[in-house]
Amino acid sequence: MRITFELSDPAALELAPLGDLNVAAKEALVIRAYETGKISAGVAGQLMGINNRWDAEDWLERQGAFAPLSHPEVDNERTSLHQFPKGRS
Repeated sequence: MRITFELSDPAALELAPLGDLNVAAKEALVIRAYETGKISAGVAGQLMGINNRWDAEDWLERQGAFAPLSHPEVDNERTSLHQFPKGRS
């Protein structure tokens, strides 16, 4: 599938520091899909031409992208945090 959209000349000039805007747009779409739970790290990697899940997770981390936690994961984190001793005053 090919996706295209128009940018005004002033917008293109503002975005020029991002480098190749085709790559930047694809990266932004993949990162957003990953962060919203629409795709896995493996799929994100495949879309970006990364064939190894661990390399894909490294790439996502370098981009500052993190998958959302599910409700059970949040509950588990909360329980774990309550197990730490309280700090001294």
